[in-house]
Amino acid sequence: MRTYGYIVIHLPVSLIHQEQNGFLNIVYITSAIIFLLSLIILLVFTKVVYLPLKKITYAAGEYAAGNLAHNIPVSSHDEIGYLASTLNYMSDELNEMEEYQKKFIA
Repeated sequence: MRTYGYIVIHLPVSLIHQEQNGFLNIVYITSAIIFLLSLIILLVFTKVVYLPLKKITYAAGEYAAGNLAHNIPVSSHDEIGYLASTLNYMSDELNEMEEYQKKFIA
């Protein structure tokens, strides 16, 4: 097999730069959209999960310190809201038992 010649395809450099810029613009826009969506998801997660759990952790520390009158504000009806209302109920019951014990001893 012998080589009889070559075919050279030539494109102007400006056309290659245009194609490259178009591709990079798509990559930049996609990256910006993904970043914004990630930021929105992070903010929603912080508001819905992290802050209520932080309040529940603080309340558990108050209960452990003996402050059974502390109440957790419940604003949701999901598992975290159910946990907060259960802890509020527990602290109310323990507080009532403590009052009953004081009255009984007196």
